[in-house]
Amino acid sequence: DVDGLEITTKGGSYDTQQYNFLFGKIFKDINIALNFNYFNTHGFNGHIKEDRQTFYDQLFGTNASLAPGRMKGDDKKYDTSLTLKYKEFKFDGRYFDRDRDLPIGLNPILNNKSTFSEKDYYINFSYKKTLCDGLEFLGKVYRNHNYFHTYYQLYPPESAVFSPIGPVIMPEGMIAITHVKNNRTGIEIQTTYKMSDCNTILGGITYEEMKQYNVGWKGNFLYTPIPGVFIPLPSINDRSNIQNFNHSVKRNFKAVFFEDILDITNALRFTVGARYDRY
Repeated sequence: DVDGLEITTKGGSYDTQQYNFLFGKIFKDINIALNFNYFNTHGFNGHIKEDRQTFYDQLFGTNASLAPGRMKGDDKKYDTSLTLKYKEFKFDGRYFDRDRDLPIGLNPILNNKSTFSEKDYYINFSYKKTLCDGLEFLGKVYRNHNYFHTYYQLYPPESAVFSPIGPVIMPEGMIAITHVKNNRTGIEIQTTYKMSDCNTILGGITYEEMKQYNVGWKGNFLYTPIPGVFIPLPSINDRSNIQNFNHSVKRNFKAVFFEDILDITNALRFTVGARYDRY
């Protein structure tokens, strides 16, 4: 449908830019489709008159709030996808990379340091073959990966926070840094048999492994059992072994499925199916 090269550029408010490169072609037995997209913006530069830190400043007699002030909203994304097909073999994959500012963090407090970074990719190899009249085989292996990293400025510099000994000034503010990776790797085999023009049956099996790892967080504070009360620390250090926000875990599952599709009339279809998953 593409059959050639298409380049698109867009622009808008807040220095917003977007560029897209799309290429598609058929070379004898080889089909190729490539898309690359780049997006960048400074984001909505909204004005915040006051925030929750304004209330804390009035409570503690501090002057830490960045309000009144303007939000940061930088957002940059790369998105690339590729599909290659050669006879019965097919590869498709995608890579996504995003970095953006978070003008409002976990607390409704204006900040100028909170960021979120995310990287994703998936790859999929498949083989599709007609074995005989009406019988089709499909096999595929796939992998999905996700990684994110956050830097949260929960409270700005010189903020006072509640601690077990009373209000304590944090010169750097309250900082929390988190990261985690996730993988999904699997294989699936499926056969489809067209018994007649109005009846098709299919069945298959799946095996998949999931893994969450590299889970950790750094910060210059510790949580307490009392909500809103923290233990300030002198510097930002790895706290993963003390108070992690999640766990490194893994699991796998096996599945078997079956489906029967019956076209009773041109406007009426009856489908019955079953699937069993074991985690």
